[in-house]
Amino acid sequence: MSVVGEDSPIAGEEQKWTCKKCTLVNSGRSLVCEACYGSKLRSVTINHDMTLKKGEFWSCSKCTLKNALTAATCKACKTKKVDYEVAMNVGLAVGLPSRSRSPRRGGSKKHTVTITTGPYQPWQCMICTFENTKSHVICDMCQRMREDVNSIFPKDPPRLTQEEMSNKHWNYIVRYCKLKKQSYVDDDFPPMPTSLYYNPTEVKDSHTIKWKRLRDIVVEEDKDLPWAVFRRPQPSDISQGRILGVLGNCWLLSALAVLAEREDIVRAVLVTRDFCPQGVYQVRLCKDGHWTTVLVDDYFPCDKRGHLFYSQAKRKQLWVPIIEKAVAKIHGCYEALVSGRAIEGLATLTGAPCESIPLQPSSMPAPAEEELDIDLIWAQ
Repeated sequence: MSVVGEDSPIAGEEQKWTCKKCTLVNSGRSLVCEACYGSKLRSVTINHDMTLKKGEFWSCSKCTLKNALTAATCKACKTKKVDYEVAMNVGLAVGLPSRSRSPRRGGSKKHTVTITTGPYQPWQCMICTFENTKSHVICDMCQRMREDVNSIFPKDPPRLTQEEMSNKHWNYIVRYCKLKKQSYVDDDFPPMPTSLYYNPTEVKDSHTIKWKRLRDIVVEEDKDLPWAVFRRPQPSDISQGRILGVLGNCWLLSALAVLAEREDIVRAVLVTRDFCPQGVYQVRLCKDGHWTTVLVDDYFPCDKRGHLFYSQAKRKQLWVPIIEKAVAKIHGCYEALVSGRAIEGLATLTGAPCESIPLQPSSMPAPAEEELDIDLIWAQ
């Protein structure tokens, strides 16, 4: 029976251990890792604690999940670990001898970055301000990726804004209508009785309403003028229609009259500011606190003579009937516009919070109603 000495090479080979922190293989005589000074006991002991401690993980640059150092890809989003070796392949390592430019592999876009020459320079983390002297890419303290390296990676294209998406949608519809040589018809708000009333079968209205396109609408005043969305809008341009008060949407027309004092605000509501031969118009409204772009066609309710039945504007302007139709669409039908408050119309058109201040006491005051203070009202 032979006894192997403690200092023999065979014993040293059998007792080598791998550091869990930096994966360096250390000799059996070392009680701490020769590279990172990690504990041998922690590396050789079976640890069932799933919580990764500081220095035992790397943070994914995409989803920020903390992964074990031994994991090559993120467990959540499968993003590859960005370490020193990966940085060298991409051409992002800093402080190494100069190398030729090479395109990035494995990506649809190619990037070439010149690697700086000279000795390795320490860098300060912009998150925790720790000065790193070992790691080139990831901070040794907070495990965050180096900012100047992270900015080189290609990012996802920014989302299209709502206005850009609306403009793209509008252009697509116009091109399709030109190709088919036809005018646009809004399927979501069709020229049918369901767009006029909640329950068309229960309506006992003696008025005959027909849907007509803009080119077929009869106009007695200024009939020689071409149709236009704007002609320097003024509050006096707004009219309730041939039968006054038939719809009962004075609250909306009052809000439009206020907006007409500022042409720039009216233009902000109308996304489509020029006459469209294909009959495609977009209106920007605020519904329940969220801005939405409403798409409408140029079908409008008319009487049996072909005149506009509801609201209209003088000098053959379209901004009043178009906005009225868009508001009717977001609320379901034209009947939904019956009765309302001017502050509701202002909030829909501007998106701003509105407040109503009474200037005189009501004809039937409530028991808890406070007496009006005229001086306080005008001070506000």
